[in-house]
Amino acid sequence: MKKNDGAEVKNNYLRNGSSHNSTYKSLSLQYGFVIPVYILNGAFLSTNENANHFFANYKLKEWSVTAGMYWIGMPSEYKTKFLPESLVNYAAHTQIFNNKNMFVLGVSYDFSSGKKLKIQKKLNNSTAPASTF
Repeated sequence: MKKNDGAEVKNNYLRNGSSHNSTYKSLSLQYGFVIPVYILNGAFLSTNENANHFFANYKLKEWSVTAGMYWIGMPSEYKTKFLPESLVNYAAHTQIFNNKNMFVLGVSYDFSSGKKLKIQKKLNNSTAPASTF
């Protein structure tokens, strides 16, 4: 980002995140983890959302049951601050403790799995005749 006086403001960061998936027959497990870093967002530096999530899914014919937990052992957290070069000082640190160890449960039914889905496509390609001079 360039300021009016020509000075350039930079924020170097390395995004990080990890997602691990495992499937065995009809059971699938997923774990995701993110360590927040500050990202340049206009005149602010803001962190991306922290994550520590785990989900399990079991599929039986057309039915699927999913259970999971968000932010295991920690609240969701958001931080914002002005750039160090700014004339004013502003910082915000928000933690949502109601989200800590949030448990979710879902049931779904796949209506399209019993249908025979076929896609037929005909290509009518013809090349132009050779050019003659």
